[in-house]
Amino acid sequence: MNKSNQSPIPNNAHTGRQSAAFIKLKTQVQLKRFAELRVLGEMARRKACAALRAETAASTDFIRAVVELSGAAPTRPVGA
Repeated sequence: MNKSNQSPIPNNAHTGRQSAAFIKLKTQVQLKRFAELRVLGEMARRKACAALRAETAASTDFIRAVVELSGAAPTRPVGA
């Protein structure tokens, strides 16, 4: 038989079912990856919240400075 006509998978290859050990290992790897992704997502959320808090504080300080420079007295504190 010509090599170009031969199947790349030998006749005795185990192609149908995966072994229980392989499935267990695959599941463990997937669970570990899910946990890593969850941690990364939580870190990204915290970083975004911190950036938003900093931006809000900067905006509040800017508004307060504009009000003070304009001589207008707010009826309630800015950001309250």
